[in-house]
Amino acid sequence: MRSPAQVPRTTIGATIASIDSWLSYQQRYQRVPAVQAAVWLDGEIVLSAAYGHADLETREAVRTDHRIRVASHSKIITATAIMQLAEAGRLRLDDPLREHLPWIAGTALADRTLAQLMGHRAGIFRDSSDGSHWQLDRPFPGTDDLRDRVCADEAATLGTDVRFKYSNIGYGLLGQVIEVVTGQTWGDHVTGAVFEPAGMYHTGPDWTPAARGPFATAYSGLTWSDSRVPIEQVGTHALASATGVYSTAEDLCRLGATFVEGDETLLSEASKRAMTATPMPVDGVPGLDYGLGLMVASVNDRRLLGHAGGWPGSISRLLVDPEQRFAVAVLTTAIDGPARALAEGAAKLLLHAASTSPDPGATSSRSSGSGEATPPDDPDDVLGRYVNVWGVRDLTRVGHDLLLLDATEADPLAGATWLTPDGDDRFLMTRGMGFGSVGEAVTVERGDAGAVRAIRVGGARMTPFDGTPQPTAPIRLD
Repeated sequence: MRSPAQVPRTTIGATIASIDSWLSYQQRYQRVPAVQAAVWLDGEIVLSAAYGHADLETREAVRTDHRIRVASHSKIITATAIMQLAEAGRLRLDDPLREHLPWIAGTALADRTLAQLMGHRAGIFRDSSDGSHWQLDRPFPGTDDLRDRVCADEAATLGTDVRFKYSNIGYGLLGQVIEVVTGQTWGDHVTGAVFEPAGMYHTGPDWTPAARGPFATAYSGLTWSDSRVPIEQVGTHALASATGVYSTAEDLCRLGATFVEGDETLLSEASKRAMTATPMPVDGVPGLDYGLGLMVASVNDRRLLGHAGGWPGSISRLLVDPEQRFAVAVLTTAIDGPARALAEGAAKLLLHAASTSPDPGATSSRSSGSGEATPPDDPDDVLGRYVNVWGVRDLTRVGHDLLLLDATEADPLAGATWLTPDGDDRFLMTRGMGFGSVGEAVTVERGDAGAVRAIRVGGARMTPFDGTPQPTAPIRLD
């Protein structure tokens, strides 16, 4: 399969426009207060966008530089710092905790290794017997509180290497190791060792009242309420190395870009391979494994790296294809935000564009003048979003395919219909769902001035959607 990085920019540009349009609609359709998204492709940010409101009460528009908590993406950062220290010979991945944290000697966790903690294979409890800090019923634990918790007999709930068992406490301990080895706070160390080299200038290690903003407001979900309520920002103290980080979609993409093949900004190729060499399956989540601080997800049969983040009031997802050289990041400002589905949807559109585009130098009906194949002529004024009482469809181009997409679908390619030009203002539906109108035509209706007034999809009339709420009047037979 070709990489999206090899697709001519004229072709990938249309695909990025489709991603942008779909994400914008999904934010509105799923009633997410704000969505921030970015796509990095082979050395550059090709999409950076923000949709919705940073604050629902003031109606302030969200921007691409609004900071949003990315929670467990902190674990990639902590794992990266541990790997850097291992490269420098300042620690080893098979070091037991007691070697760096003498106070843990004699406890059930003393012999658990750094690698086991990084891979959530140490059998440590997730948040201890008191996880009420996640409901903001009490502050997140400080250093002394963390020590008291991990020294309790109940800290070891399973043996080592038995199964993937997620543990924020384990990553809190890794942060303590970094502080002992470097003589710096975890936040100061990762700022200099990770954020700055990667160009993550809108990222910080933990929220404090003095943290540099602007911050988007975090919101509750709609699972137990008819409306969203704001959730206070708080610091995570000794668990910052597990969940404290705030960032932007652009910055997460820049972090992801350091994991593509050939990039050694933060880590050597050997270290990056070690982080995913022996991933463990995550029970209950098909297609997801976990390495050393990195999730390994299967998307369209591709092995994508990254992480997810869940914070009281924001959900985030980073996906990286090291071989295809792209990264996608989506941040949402609600505790039920669909960041995973949105990030995977954007990645699927990129992968589809690559799979449908001919090799560079191939002949086609058009040429860019550089020998690269480019898409056939598009009916530019016909491309766009259309609506009727049954739903919303996007007539768009993804790679070299002309598609009619259901904009409401969480997977943008689900329910897609493939179109082939069949004369002026007419297209044949050549592939699609069995309950659709495959084999029939999509035709274009124009007004006296030639502007598109509607399209008919298998006879069903749909009008251009300008964002106006539909319908605006009772629906009845004329």
